[in-house]
Amino acid sequence: MYLEIRINKFNPLRASLFIDLPEIIKKKHAVINVHNHDNSCFKWAVLSALFPVKDNAHRIQQYETFFNTLDFTGINFPTPLRDIVKFEKMNEISINVYGLNEENKVFPLLITKAEKNKHVDLLYLKNSINNSHYCWIKNLSRLVSSQLSKSHRMTSICRRCLQHFSSENVLLKHRENCNSHGSVRIEMPKEKWLYFKNFQHTLKIPFVAYADFECFTKPISSCEPSSENSFTTLVDLEKLVINLKSDQFRNIKSFISEDKVSLLMRKRCFPYDYVSGPERLNETYLPPKEKFYSRRNDEDITDNDYQHANHVWNAFNIKTLGEYSDLYVKTDVLLLSDDFENFRSVCMKAYNLDPVWYYTAPWDSMLKFTKVKIELLMDYDMYLFVEKGIRGGISQCSNRYARANNKFLPNFEPSKPQNFLLYLDANNLYGWAMSQYLPLNDFKWVDFLDVDNIDENGEKGYILEVDLEYPEFLHDDHSDLPLAPESSVTPDVKKRDY
Repeated sequence: MYLEIRINKFNPLRASLFIDLPEIIKKKHAVINVHNHDNSCFKWAVLSALFPVKDNAHRIQQYETFFNTLDFTGINFPTPLRDIVKFEKMNEISINVYGLNEENKVFPLLITKAEKNKHVDLLYLKNSINNSHYCWIKNLSRLVSSQLSKSHRMTSICRRCLQHFSSENVLLKHRENCNSHGSVRIEMPKEKWLYFKNFQHTLKIPFVAYADFECFTKPISSCEPSSENSFTTLVDLEKLVINLKSDQFRNIKSFISEDKVSLLMRKRCFPYDYVSGPERLNETYLPPKEKFYSRRNDEDITDNDYQHANHVWNAFNIKTLGEYSDLYVKTDVLLLSDDFENFRSVCMKAYNLDPVWYYTAPWDSMLKFTKVKIELLMDYDMYLFVEKGIRGGISQCSNRYARANNKFLPNFEPSKPQNFLLYLDANNLYGWAMSQYLPLNDFKWVDFLDVDNIDENGEKGYILEVDLEYPEFLHDDHSDLPLAPESSVTPDVKKRDY
């Protein structure tokens, strides 16, 4: 076992001195890199874009006469990314900034919220000594086309997601969906079909290691003792092994004599909070009962539990608290191994998959069990279209109190209208939904559709984008749970407007 600690120092991205372009980028002739010797590369990059020249575009002297045409008030040099948003507002200009990864592939760093008539694309460079530099992307299509397609033809590029399209008209249609999503470089699946392929996972891994350790517990200010508040679920090992049969305890019986195994099968006690340092492990007696109090569970052990701990101490001829700790950890490991080995056998029998291969297995289990072959969406616009239609998963504050004026209850008030409370719940709602007709393959755009004649149980289905009217008289009744809720960012308005 080992403990790995990584400490990252955050330095806001900012650019300054001249950095030469990587050779592979330079050969594309798509970027103008001004040779500045000050910290103002952002200024020179923007000026080179707004006032392009045919010859010697890399020289600062070509742009000095245009310096006063832009407002750089309050802009820091070197210029961090956060200052670019301020610069946009002061100059009625929009700016995108792209970076290069280790493979010299372009990805978006900062994408403007609204592209304006006066627009500039910048490339952010960084060298091995952490110097950084802005330069103007003169031709974005030429810069990124080779990383998007093997074709060398000029294509229309979306500045937000860096997807390529056959024409400007197709690109304009794509922007309607893309503008509502985050600015990231998109990589669509390389393979079109999805099906079960991990046949090696049907074979049991021959070697599996099980381990456990205990800690010296010392109070810290950030500790959250409640598992509900810390969103952690703790399961006692005793509860996991309670359903195992006698012949399924193979590992523990191979290390501990069978006449003593029964002593370790019931709840075992350990003074976690008492053992606060290594010196405790040298003690030659079992601590008194009150030292077994658990701060985590806020409870003491019972007299019966303490009596059993003494019985274990004597039966195993334990000399020190360290030996008691070793037995405790050893038992945990052996019981855990027996329980998980049984779980492996159950999974192999039910799905013929070894869970040791997985962090989570339901996905592969579904593919193997159903033998389904799913066509993946290769068209990014189709993906955006489907994702845009996802509903549910809302966060809200609901009214959790409702009072019924029920004539069958003693507090009924005849002078007021009658009403009743109805509680509804659905069992296995997710399972039911996954058992309905689901989209599998042959995805196509449809220009015209007669919605009145669609067979709801037909082999061909449709995903529609619709406008829904929500009558105002339903607003109050549906205020706790509106139908078809949309996932969206709260508008940037004052709190008093809500």
